[in-house]
Amino acid sequence: MYEYDSKTKTLTLNEWREIRLLPSEIRTEAEHLVCNDRRRLKSDVYFTRGLMELCMRKLKTVIICDENSGYKTIDGIIYSKDGSKLLFCPAGITEHVKVLDGTKIISRNSFTSSQISEITIPDSVEMIDDAAFASSISLEHVYFSEGSKLMVVGNNAFYGCKALRQIILPDSVKHMKSKIFKNSGIKAFTYPDNAKLVVEDDLFVNCPLKDVTVPKALYEQKGIFCFLNPC
Repeated sequence: MYEYDSKTKTLTLNEWREIRLLPSEIRTEAEHLVCNDRRRLKSDVYFTRGLMELCMRKLKTVIICDENSGYKTIDGIIYSKDGSKLLFCPAGITEHVKVLDGTKIISRNSFTSSQISEITIPDSVEMIDDAAFASSISLEHVYFSEGSKLMVVGNNAFYGCKALRQIILPDSVKHMKSKIFKNSGIKAFTYPDNAKLVVEDDLFVNCPLKDVTVPKALYEQKGIFCFLNPC
């Protein structure tokens, strides 16, 4: 069974499935999570959603036992054991986050409803998955390391990021999926200068967009309508 220390607001789980047994007062109060389960769940999406339902706004740190076969925690953030995927950032973490070098995928919903203000993404990251930063209303700045290998930005990746005014995606990006910036605060955007770039529709739904820059070579190759449709 789980244990909860109300003084330190620390929740200890012996198994992941115990999350479903928690009373509402623990879900809304706990700030620290310790998990002694050594197993890896079959679905990363199921794993992330379970954590999202726990202490949505207050959870600050997660510690997973070293013996766990699928996950590890670095600075309170959960990664796959090999470090290739960032799986979950507790919503109570604020200010600046630096993604672990070697990470290749920022997974679906990993920062959904987070309270971070800035994030630095290393050159190893190749994909920002669907809704990765959805509803991160405090996110103001996204920094990409020089030499970034980012190729894909998923659907609704920055949905509802109200404080995000501008973002400069690296020129390595090859695929921008739909509704990436829907309901965000984006006012200015420069398209990646990549001849292989694929752009889906409705990137900027309900955005206060005022300034869009398209590299000359990309404009001449694809035509204006390729870049008007997403607006």
